[in-house]
Amino acid sequence: MVLSFAAIVSLPETAENPAGLTRQQARTLSPRDIARITLNDLAEQVQEVARPIRQGAPYPDDRLKFLSFAFAPEAAGPGLCSARVINVSYESDAPESANGESLPVRPSHISVHSVYRLAGDFNWDGEWQTEDRARQLARCRQAGPVLTSDTGGTSRPAYFFFDGALDIRPAVVAVQRASAEARAGTATDLQCAGPHFVFDPCRDPRVVLRPVTLDDLTNIDSEAIGPSLYRVKAHFRDPAHRDREITLGLQIDVETAAAHRVVRIGPMRVSRFVVMWD
Repeated sequence: MVLSFAAIVSLPETAENPAGLTRQQARTLSPRDIARITLNDLAEQVQEVARPIRQGAPYPDDRLKFLSFAFAPEAAGPGLCSARVINVSYESDAPESANGESLPVRPSHISVHSVYRLAGDFNWDGEWQTEDRARQLARCRQAGPVLTSDTGGTSRPAYFFFDGALDIRPAVVAVQRASAEARAGTATDLQCAGPHFVFDPCRDPRVVLRPVTLDDLTNIDSEAIGPSLYRVKAHFRDPAHRDREITLGLQIDVETAAAHRVVRIGPMRVSRFVVMWD
C-alpha cells in the first residue's frame, strides 16, 4: 500500500489529539484532524526506528531519504512472531548540497508490511489455546529487535520478509525441513545452482547449508507451479561472510495436501550471491 503524505504534513498543529478516535469524531472532524489523531496514535505505538548510519565521507547529497519504523511484535502462531513495519521515503525541493545531513526533508511515500521471526517450537499440528498465545507473545517480546541493528552486513537479520502464493505456515515448514536435512546430510535431491559460487566453489551443497540456521533467514517467497505444487525460495544471510552482504538462496519445490500441509519437498537448489558491498 503506497500513500501520499502531501495532505498529511500540512495538518494544523493546533488540531486536537485525544486518546483514540471516536465514531462521532470520524463523522464530524475534518479529514486533516482525523488523520492527525490517527497518525499520532500510531506514532505512540512505534517501538523501533532504523536510524541512518553515516559511514566514511559524506555523499554529494547526504540528505535523509528513507527510514523504517517497527511496532511491537505479536504472536502469529505456535513458534511464530510477526511485526508491522512502516517504511517512509523523504524528499526535498532544495538542490543538492554538501551539507545534506542538516537539510530538512518531508515525507513523500509510505509502505506498510509485516515481517516474521521464529521463536520457540514451530509446531502447527497442536491446538492454539489462549494460554499458548500468551506464552508465545512473551517469547516474541523477548526475542530481540524487529529491525536489523546495522547496515554493514555484520549482524544476523532480525525478522524476515514473506510473500507469495503459499501460506506462510507450509512455506516455513518446507524451509525448516529442507535446512534440517541439509545440516544432517540426509538431503539427497539437493544441487548447486549456476556454474560457480561467489568466493568458493560449490562442491557439496550440504556443506554450504550446514552452518545456516533459520535465525539467518532474510526472506521467503513462493509461486504456484502446478496443482498443489509450489516453488519456495528462501534467502539466508551467509554465516561464512558476515563482513559482507552475502546471501544464500535455497529453492525448494513443495507438494501440499489438504489445508496446505507439506507432503513432499524437493528437488532443492542452493546458490550464493552478493547483495551489496560495505
